[in-house]
Formats: sequence, structure tokens, C-alpha cells
Amino acid sequence: MRVGVLKRSFEPNPRWSRRSSAINGGLAGIAIAALHQVYHAISNNSPDIIYAYVIGEMVAGVAGGALLFTAISALRNCLKRRR
Repeated sequence: MRVGVLKRSFEPNPRWSRRSSAINGGLAGIAIAALHQVYHAISNNSPDIIYAYVIGEMVAGVAGGALLFTAISALRNCLKRRR
């Protein structure tokens, strides 16, 4: 019996989950929108209706990030299936 030898029978998942990609994209969109709001606060460039502007950018960031990450996941799964 050999000590210290580990066998790994791990194979990476061939498909990326579109649901988890959408969640990760939404989180990335929130982070980008929040950094954009910090930039506006630092540069003292804020609009008159601040709440509508912030909420609008957050919603657009979440939707855009989720769509982008989901599209990348679907494209990667399609290309991986062809191989």
C-alpha cells in the first residue's frame, strides 16, 4: 500500500449552467453600475433626479450583465458540443 498517492477521477463539467451564468452576470452588472455611481459621486456629476437615475442604471446593469454572461455560456456550450 502506497501512502500519499491520490487518484483523481475528476472531469470538468462539459456544460456551463446558463442559470448560474445569469446570476454571475447580474452580480457583475451590479458591481459595474455601483462603480459607475461612485465615479459620479467623486466627480460631483449627479443628475437632478438621482433615485431614478441610480435605479435605472442598476436595472440596466443587472439585465445587461445577465444577458451577456448567458449568451457567452450558451455560445461556449454550443461550441463545446461540436467538438
